[in-house]
Amino acid sequence: METLFLVLGALVSLSILVLVHELGHFIVAKRCGVWVEQFGIGYPPRAFGKKIGETIYSINWLPLGGFVRLHGETTSDGVTEPKRAFLNKSKSVRLAVSLAGVTANFIFAAVVFAIVGAVVGSLPKGIKVLEVAEGSPAQVVGIVSDDRIVEIDGVNLTYTEYLQPLLEEKKNREIELTVLRTIEGINGYHFLKLTPRINPPEGQGALGIVFTANEIVEPTLIQAPFAYVRYGIDKTYFLSVRILKGLGGIFKEASRGDVPQGVGGPLTVTAVLAEFVRFGLLPLMEFTAVISVNLALVNLIPFPPLDGSRVLLVIVEALTGGKKLAPKIELYMQTAGMAILMGLVLLMTATEIPKLIRAGSLTQFVENILGV
Repeated sequence: METLFLVLGALVSLSILVLVHELGHFIVAKRCGVWVEQFGIGYPPRAFGKKIGETIYSINWLPLGGFVRLHGETTSDGVTEPKRAFLNKSKSVRLAVSLAGVTANFIFAAVVFAIVGAVVGSLPKGIKVLEVAEGSPAQVVGIVSDDRIVEIDGVNLTYTEYLQPLLEEKKNREIELTVLRTIEGINGYHFLKLTPRINPPEGQGALGIVFTANEIVEPTLIQAPFAYVRYGIDKTYFLSVRILKGLGGIFKEASRGDVPQGVGGPLTVTAVLAEFVRFGLLPLMEFTAVISVNLALVNLIPFPPLDGSRVLLVIVEALTGGKKLAPKIELYMQTAGMAILMGLVLLMTATEIPKLIRAGSLTQFVENILGV
């Protein structure tokens, strides 16, 4: 019974993400004068549907996503109102509608992160330097004890654990640190450039500093709205950079013919989300926001029927002087792409089910996935 409750909680979280994404497309399409024929959660066959105004709102049996069906979306066949057909709209409108779902997921993630920070009521204050090693890159550029490192190359260090992955990425490359220094009660920001070492002396890190775990600050009532919004945006940005690097690694492995590691299908995502339901509302909200960023970035991949494919077609059209791809060819591409994606989903699910059975429980399955 508990497992059923956890899974239902996970499915509700995923449904919210789909709803947010498709709502982005829906709102922008309506604002731009495009006729939205159907707004669906899940994929057909349809379980329930009701027409309100000119749009059918449906819940469908395959809970793997959602869709917004636009009038004249990929072909002029069946178009009864040419002026309201997506295909006949300007490049800027088609680009805005195509990117609206991704944008909605980014905004959702930033808002959720900000809300979690506000509920907790405190924010990280930056990484405080305790010691600086002699002759280290940090000492050479003038970093001293009690300095606080708040950014690396514009990325806000909202958590201590962000420091090591960032330095690992940028070893032997010049970086810019934003350092907050307090002198006689006056705060000042210093922007220092240095190069993290690849092979530091024993007992020293790439920068040559000893630092504390993140300290926590509680914003004043006036500062709070701006502080938490900034926190939400910073965390979404940092997470996006990390996910993009992960996606790059996956494509690199696939191009070499290797099986990409760390890739999970719908069953894995649902299982991990179900475990976060067990941890409580705030952890669940944070992980849902993480998935929202993943969903946004994956949808930018230029593979039909993902949003990135439509974005790419508009860009190609602009570069070729307004020459559009034949609607029927685009329709074939969308159909073939959907078939390939559904095939991959089914294949991944088929490989995950035996692992779940062998694990014996949802918790053990997730622990096996995460290598706990």
